[in-house]
Amino acid sequence: MEIELKFLLEPQRVEQFQRLMASSIIDANAFGSKTLQNIYYDTQEQALRQLDIGLRTRATFDDSGLGQCEQTVKLAGKDVGGLHQRPEFNVSLGEGGKDAFFANLSLFEDGIWPAGFDVERVQASLQQLFETEFSRQVWVITSPGGSKIECVLDQGQVRAAGRTTPICEIELELIEGQVADMFHYAQLIASKLPVKLGVLSKAARGYYLATDKRLDCTNLEVSRFEPQIDVETAMVTMLGQALHFIQHNELVLSETQSPKALRRIIDGISMLIHVLNLFAPHLPKSRCSSFILGFKELRRSFAWVDVFYQLQQLQNRKSPYRKDIEKSDFLRALLASQRLPDSQMVQATEKFQSAGYNRMMLNFIQWLSGKQWRNELPLTQIDILTQPLTSIAGDWLETAWGSLKMQLVKYRDKEADQAIEKLYWPLATELLTGLCVGSLYFEDNWQAFRNPLVDLLVGCEELMLLNTLDKLVAEHESDAADLEDYQSWLQGKKQSLNMALSASINNTLKLKPYW
Repeated sequence: MEIELKFLLEPQRVEQFQRLMASSIIDANAFGSKTLQNIYYDTQEQALRQLDIGLRTRATFDDSGLGQCEQTVKLAGKDVGGLHQRPEFNVSLGEGGKDAFFANLSLFEDGIWPAGFDVERVQASLQQLFETEFSRQVWVITSPGGSKIECVLDQGQVRAAGRTTPICEIELELIEGQVADMFHYAQLIASKLPVKLGVLSKAARGYYLATDKRLDCTNLEVSRFEPQIDVETAMVTMLGQALHFIQHNELVLSETQSPKALRRIIDGISMLIHVLNLFAPHLPKSRCSSFILGFKELRRSFAWVDVFYQLQQLQNRKSPYRKDIEKSDFLRALLASQRLPDSQMVQATEKFQSAGYNRMMLNFIQWLSGKQWRNELPLTQIDILTQPLTSIAGDWLETAWGSLKMQLVKYRDKEADQAIEKLYWPLATELLTGLCVGSLYFEDNWQAFRNPLVDLLVGCEELMLLNTLDKLVAEHESDAADLEDYQSWLQGKKQSLNMALSASINNTLKLKPYW
């Protein structure tokens, strides 16, 4: 079983990293460098990719052009926030030139493949998809307790279909000993230079190149479980998915500097907080509360992005207000003056490579992947973690639905301040809970319940957009008559939207729970 952590490193930081590895802070033996050429294989319909199987040949060449080659297959495993744990099998292909090797699945033992995997059929359809070529510098770290961790620095590129993307990354792989020692050195590296936990493997980047796909923002998706899944397994899965979602959108942010990507990261942080709150009664209080507080503080530090993101959404091609805005020189100029400063986005991107952020994430990944809560819980509470998730999921949904209904009634009957945010968060909580456990129930019933809630959430977001624009217009120094015209336009839009929201609220209150 391969157990490794990966960091992405900026090329200008390579010398700083090499000095760190040569320092007395880390007890590392250097083993020089070598050039590696990897070729990755799959069928045209990506039969291996669909099963989360990676297949490559790796050749190490000397100055004569001859090299030793082996083929490797990595089967589906676990990836928790950048900690990769996958079954790996290697077979030597011998010596030869660069064109002497092609992957041969029949050389692997028969028993390693998933049920129903047709080795001969897949082998007959194999083709080269992409390749990587990089220089690998190798160190072996020996911990005081005797653990051995291989640390490598890879620099090169991925090539596919005439396109390239650079490689500059650090990998820590546990050779023998304790996983905790590998995390210790990961923390040490992350405290000394800015790095980013790597969620995309070289193979994943190669598939993006080979299929000419961009790295785009993703949305939160439902966690899909079998009905018999236990509480602990479901929690690890939900939190792992939220981490992957955050790290994927971090990569998008680093490439695009877009408020949308940052907003998606915040959504992922909200999901982490929500899942931890759901499971908190069954976990050690101090550690769980510490993580929740840390993630809440992180979310608060990015509160400023909401206004800029909302204003960007007003001008989005799907916005119902875009045409009105495009017709108005005043509104276009007003929104243009509210663009997010580039320096602020750079600072946001840098935060996800900071020592503090990496320390928190590595601590959380170690806690999650090692199931460290088990060391602090009495046996009675551990027994609860082995119960079916269905034993508590209904209570979660009922609690969230009860809170939402109460706020919907208050908003509809004007029994309290009609701040839309007071409706928005109970609505978001109900939807997040549905994403966590909705798959345990009949799909059609869950979707029929969820769709009106999504529509209502969209309406709430639109009203918050208009409220933000209303404040900007009111604060702007402009001719009184012009200002009155724009405020009148806004009031008309908000009035229409509030009527639609009232109808949506009435329909929502009639929904029948699916659980």
